[in-house]
Amino acid sequence: MSELFDVAIVAQDYPPAVLQRLASLLGTSPAKLARALRKRDLIVKKDQDEAVAQRYAILIYEKTGAEAIVVGGPDLHAIPASDKPKATKADASTKGAGLNQRWLSVMAVSVLLGILALFFFIQRDTPLDAALHLQTALETGNSSELAQHVSMDALWLKLKADVSADPELSKRFATSLSSQASLESIATLWLQSGATAGAPPLMQVLLRALAGVAQHPEQVALMEEERNSAVITSRFTRPDLDLGFQPQWRMERRGDHWAIAQWLNAVSLLTTVDAAETQTLIAANQRIHEELAGLVGEFSYQHRITGVHRFSLGQLRINATIVNGSHQSLQTLSGKLFVYGVQSKQVYASKPFQWHAKERVTPPGGSVSVEVFFSLDEGWPELIKAIERNTEALEVGYAISSASYRTGEVIKPYADFAELQAATNVE
Repeated sequence: MSELFDVAIVAQDYPPAVLQRLASLLGTSPAKLARALRKRDLIVKKDQDEAVAQRYAILIYEKTGAEAIVVGGPDLHAIPASDKPKATKADASTKGAGLNQRWLSVMAVSVLLGILALFFFIQRDTPLDAALHLQTALETGNSSELAQHVSMDALWLKLKADVSADPELSKRFATSLSSQASLESIATLWLQSGATAGAPPLMQVLLRALAGVAQHPEQVALMEEERNSAVITSRFTRPDLDLGFQPQWRMERRGDHWAIAQWLNAVSLLTTVDAAETQTLIAANQRIHEELAGLVGEFSYQHRITGVHRFSLGQLRINATIVNGSHQSLQTLSGKLFVYGVQSKQVYASKPFQWHAKERVTPPGGSVSVEVFFSLDEGWPELIKAIERNTEALEVGYAISSASYRTGEVIKPYADFAELQAATNVE
């Protein structure tokens, strides 16, 4: 009788994605498989013809990424892949030649069916295979493969519905929720150019999360699986926020493959992102406000009520002088002047001002003059009461909201996080 061979998985530390595919193939858990492969090579098929064993090894490697080898000898002491009983061999001394031939025929058919079953089982996509397909789509720019493994319309519509039901997020992503943009068209552009410029902000967040699935498929974990539904988790990071996130996705079987159909924890994750972005924006603007406050070396003002006659209360005129306290020449300056009570600190009136160098910029130590008027006939009832009743001393204050230097550098708070992010990327 010709020599029989075994097929073994080489003992080594495999990536999680390889272990998951191999565990699915062998009907065991990745953890148990990993423990076995730390000890010795793992026999997964015994007593095979050499050619059949070679085909098994090649299929296992091609479909799981695990290194499979063919080894000789029937008595290799390895941890079995399952508890299936060993096939008994026919006793040549008690069986006739015809029975031997029939036995060999049955064995040949069994081996062939086993190979076909193994090939069919390995060929079927698992939920984790979708991550690998997304990686391929991202690397090759294949939009049709991306669409096959992401249910574009269902994913986008469900995400918008979930966000719309949250009061805070619906305000934050109001423009995204009203957008009629197609996720498929934006995703195609994303694959071709690697950019999401012009996409609604909510869609950009979704694409970044999907990119996390594709760029790091080895970090995708299968949480639960049923016949036609599965849940996986992935990872993506926001270096600008110094945070990492774990999106959770529901997948559905689409014929012979799996597709991502819903972002399950989108609302909680987006709420966390929104809070982190808000705090980052506040901190960045606080630094800018401190810098703007440092631009003023001295502040002085004169005020008087002008234009008073029998039919009018006139207007309060405030002329302020602001000294450039920076080390650069000022080109523009804007802010507001306000009137407040010294004791109560109540602001009775405020008005914006803008100054622009007309003939020459203002050097360090130079002064800028600004003027504002408050009509006492209309629009400032609290200010009129404070002046007429004279209940407390009034004072004039200022707040600088933006400035620019002769070099063209502009200093002003960021309107939103997107503006901060764009400026940070440029810098």
